[in-house]
Amino acid sequence: MKLKYLISTILFIATLNAAAQQVEGIDWQVDTIKFKIKKFIITQDIDTQQIKLDTLIKHIEISHPNFRKYRFPIYLGHTVSPTISAFFPEQKIQAPFYPIYYYQNCIFTPFNLAFFNTNIPYSYLYYTGTDKTTDEQILDFLLTMNSGKHLNYGIQYKMQTTRNQKVNSNSVVNAFRIWMRYANRKYLFLANLYFDKIKIYEDGGFIDTAKTFDALTAQYFMKTATNTLRSKGLTIFQKLLISPSLSIISYTRLIHSDKIFYEPYTDTNYFEITRLSQNKTYDSTALNLLENDAYLSMNIKRISLKFGIKNQVESYYSFKNYIIGLSSDKYYNNAAEAKIYFSTSKYQISANGKYFLTGRKKNNYLITSSQTINLGKIQLTSQQMQSLTAPSLFLIRYNGNHDFWNNNFKPIQTTNLNISISIPNFAINTGIGGGWKKNFIYFDSIATPTQTLQKIPYYYFFWDKKLHIKPFITEMHITLQNIENKNITLPHLLIFNSTYADFFMFKKHLRLNIGINTYYTDSYKALAYRPSTGIFYYENKRLTGSYPIIDIFAAGKVQRAQFFLKVKYMNFLLFKEYFFYVNHYHLAEFLILFGVKWWFKN
Repeated sequence: MKLKYLISTILFIATLNAAAQQVEGIDWQVDTIKFKIKKFIITQDIDTQQIKLDTLIKHIEISHPNFRKYRFPIYLGHTVSPTISAFFPEQKIQAPFYPIYYYQNCIFTPFNLAFFNTNIPYSYLYYTGTDKTTDEQILDFLLTMNSGKHLNYGIQYKMQTTRNQKVNSNSVVNAFRIWMRYANRKYLFLANLYFDKIKIYEDGGFIDTAKTFDALTAQYFMKTATNTLRSKGLTIFQKLLISPSLSIISYTRLIHSDKIFYEPYTDTNYFEITRLSQNKTYDSTALNLLENDAYLSMNIKRISLKFGIKNQVESYYSFKNYIIGLSSDKYYNNAAEAKIYFSTSKYQISANGKYFLTGRKKNNYLITSSQTINLGKIQLTSQQMQSLTAPSLFLIRYNGNHDFWNNNFKPIQTTNLNISISIPNFAINTGIGGGWKKNFIYFDSIATPTQTLQKIPYYYFFWDKKLHIKPFITEMHITLQNIENKNITLPHLLIFNSTYADFFMFKKHLRLNIGINTYYTDSYKALAYRPSTGIFYYENKRLTGSYPIIDIFAAGKVQRAQFFLKVKYMNFLLFKEYFFYVNHYHLAEFLILFGVKWWFKN
């Protein structure tokens, strides 16, 4: 039954792709409806590249939100969930603070903040809910304002609540930020202050991981436990234009992240309590990070140069040091950095180098380069990366009731090369890549960080294609990967497909999309999740994958209003079985999800 359904899906997609090769003048379109707002510009990186908003805003997400970042996400089964990529090159083992890093698609971080230059200020309100109000709700509100020609400011608030239907694992996320942008002919100032709080009620998942079971009698690993994660930060960016070809740039980031795991009951075999004998137990850890960057930027005809220095202060707290405010491990890291960019109508070449001179990261480096050649209707791109990266302090030292380690890990060496070909007229992007990691760190079968000293080679191939044969649109992402290490158990085949009809009704006042999303991986040994530390680890016990995950949706747009209706996990109705990406955490039964997004002028 499963094999028959998978073959039918692939044949249908292949038929559409084959038919497209015989159609001339195909009207290629993106997979979502664009919402165009005049005189509305967004800025999202420290080089202050300004992009029209209508190139970034897509229709309400018809796929899982984590697909915005990862080729294929692994998560616990509900939207607000810790998430890791199934694509090996996307796994960032050097993340400064893992528990927060795994939730980065749900909260504000210094790396996903946006600034709006609004000649005409706009705001939006976005809400999603389900047929069962406690299963999933998302509220997202953005307000932008102007004061004169030079000053923009605003606020944004996100609230998300989700509950896995069969596992007593609930999540509540509150994220808030205030931003400001001031710009004149010679000076640019950007500031962003954000606060995130994540509250997770956990039970460790089901002990019985069979695909069919009685949820009323199923046993959990724990009674009610809670994880509280908080993150707050201030980012300030300044750029002063000295001359048309010379400018000074400064960038400051102040970040605090902490996590507290609280388990009121210890009458369970899930944890081996070894450090405290009282009934209530805590695990806690925190990281303070202060970064100051200063650059001198020069533009000489077709060449852009940037030279600078980075100062970084890390303060790491573990367990009692954070609970009672004792001193932390503090490190001062200083680095030099240089960037060069060269561009013509046919070639674009860039290179970046960073080298740490002092601190615990001394002699660490990062070298990246990219070359792009435009050959008429074909674009060739080659990217290279080599790095030596000190492990995060979280991997080196953790001291809690339930987990503790003290490691002396070596820096991680990484080399990566990929070559891609893009053919915009045929909406194709494909490529190959590979590399190796030495001294790679992963969480082993007992959820403890382990370093492998030998090289781990890996290779991958990807094929991305968008196809429009009116009124149908299909988007296909296929990834093949191979990791030559028996302890790193990830799927070899990753597939995401979205196929839908795109058409107008009521004299083109209403635009509709109706279609199906399909997610598929081949069989692999599922990862597991450790609530006390908030990490994924390679348990290497039970196989998962080799079945499609199916969502059916309808989405529409009327003037400034957008809406959608989606039935998630249709495969439950087809096969009457529970599926999972993470061991002990089943995906939900089918779920009816609806949402609306409304843009309006202030």
